[in-house]
Amino acid sequence: MGFEPLLCDCNLYDLSPDLDKLEMLFIKENPGSLILVSVLGLIPDMFTIKRLCNEYDVVLIEDVCESMASTYWGRNLGTFGTVSVFSTYFGHAISTIEGGFVNTDEDEFVGYNLIVP
Repeated sequence: MGFEPLLCDCNLYDLSPDLDKLEMLFIKENPGSLILVSVLGLIPDMFTIKRLCNEYDVVLIEDVCESMASTYWGRNLGTFGTVSVFSTYFGHAISTIEGGFVNTDEDEFVGYNLIVP
């Protein structure tokens, strides 16, 4: 699909992106999207990440596979981004052996069926 992945160092507190390095990456590389993985139920600073994404016009995609039901200031992870993805692989919180689901409330995506082979 022509995407070029860019990597950002994590912080040692919650294993999410180091926010200073993330902002420098946004300035230097001008990415179109950020896939934010919330690792092991740890909770990133969602207000700052959301602010940076808005400021630099970056679409936030939340990977909440390991953090279902985790909250940030009373709001569930997976509700901050344009799109959020969840896995139901047997090693995660909700298991169907394989599979997962995608959430969004963006009108341009609602009604699409996403089938991944």
